[in-house]
Amino acid sequence: VEFDNEPPAQTFAASYSPDFANGSLSFRLLHSERERTELALGVSFTFALGADISTHLSAETSEHGTAYRAAAHRAVTPDRVGWRARAAVGSVERLDLAAQLRGALGDSSAQAAYAHGRTGLRLGHAGSVGWIEGIPFAGRTIDGAFAIADAGAANVTVSRDRLAAGVTGKDGRVLIANLRPYDVNTIAITADDLPLDRAPSSAARQVTPAQGAGAVVHFSDAHEQLLETHVRYANGDAPPRGGVLVRRRDGARFPIGSGGRIVLRGAAAGDVFVLSDRNVECVALATSLAADSGLTLTCAVAS
Repeated sequence: VEFDNEPPAQTFAASYSPDFANGSLSFRLLHSERERTELALGVSFTFALGADISTHLSAETSEHGTAYRAAAHRAVTPDRVGWRARAAVGSVERLDLAAQLRGALGDSSAQAAYAHGRTGLRLGHAGSVGWIEGIPFAGRTIDGAFAIADAGAANVTVSRDRLAAGVTGKDGRVLIANLRPYDVNTIAITADDLPLDRAPSSAARQVTPAQGAGAVVHFSDAHEQLLETHVRYANGDAPPRGGVLVRRRDGARFPIGSGGRIVLRGAAAGDVFVLSDRNVECVALATSLAADSGLTLTCAVAS
């Protein structure tokens, strides 16, 4: 390497890594010339310690002496602490410990190090806080654009472009960071995670936010009320399975299941349901207690 105002530099490096069944073994040689000539020899061994912990051992000798190094780390994953430990003795003395937690509110980290007779400590947190459409939020660091998905219910899985992006909290919302700005991003929910009284008109929405901007994606704007209850005759017997209750105000039909089980859509107090069977017409009035007590059919011979 030629420099304009500095001495030229020459380097030569060689490495060899033979096959090794339970790890990775490598040898290396480094020769450098600039203001002075240096030669270093090293060997390293990397292997797995457990299912998710990687360990590294190495030794290197040069004119400065011999240094022995050891390191181990576990990768950080959502809601699990990742950590790193490194140590060196010999011509280099150093100890470095670090841990990181990736949670819903961002990445928290702690690091302690000892080198050259001095000790240092560092604590940090990277995340985001904001306010959009009257909704305050806090979450992970935003790079690009973001969206808040409002599913209207807790524990609903939300995805971005078919990749898992989070699960809604108690307020039914989740922050989705790192959307592509000025591009179409598809935000979707897992409809099977919704309770029975939620039936959005679409389980996917598309947003195109600007750089640094956000959007609120609503999935709770279209839903219908479902009520699961049962229907009985006045004497306590259940109507035959396969019978159909007809709601007078809109003609909606609701089939009766085994044991009188029935699911009513758009139920409202005061609704009148009719069950016709040959010359007998049975009528039930829905009350505010119908969810617990059920519907009671009063029958009369049809005229």
